[in-house]
Amino acid sequence: MGLTYLDINPPTDRQILRYRVQASGAGLPAGTVSYSNVASLTRRPLLVVPNAFTPNGDGLNDVLELKGRYLNGFVFVVINRDGQEVFRATDRSQTWDGTIRGHAPVNSAYVWRLTLRDEAGQDFSQTGTVTILK
Repeated sequence: MGLTYLDINPPTDRQILRYRVQASGAGLPAGTVSYSNVASLTRRPLLVVPNAFTPNGDGLNDVLELKGRYLNGFVFVVINRDGQEVFRATDRSQTWDGTIRGHAPVNSAYVWRLTLRDEAGQDFSQTGTVTILK
C-alpha cells in the first residue's frame, strides 16, 4: 500500500482560509476520491498604529497612518481629551497630520478607536492612544 501526500497551500493573504483533504488511490475502489470535511480558519484583523508621531515637517513620522491586514469597511476616529472627535478615516489612504480644524498640531495624547465588520461578518473593535510630539 503506497501513500503520497501533496500539500497545496491556500493563498495566505486571505482572511478566511478553507482547507480540506482529498484522498484517492490504494484502499479505495478505482477512480474513487474521498474528501474530508472543510476546515475553516478566520484570521483576526491586524492593526498597527504608532503610539506617537511628530508632525514637524522633517519627513519622518509626520502623519498618523493605519497599517494592517483585513481592514475593509472600517471607521477610525481620534478623540481629544475633551471627548471631541478630531479625525475620522474610512480609507487607509487617509492620514492625520495632527491639525484640528485647521489649527497647528499641539503636543498632547489622544485616544483612537477602530471599528469594522470583517469578511466573516464579525464585528471587531480596538482602541489605543497616540501622542503628538513636536
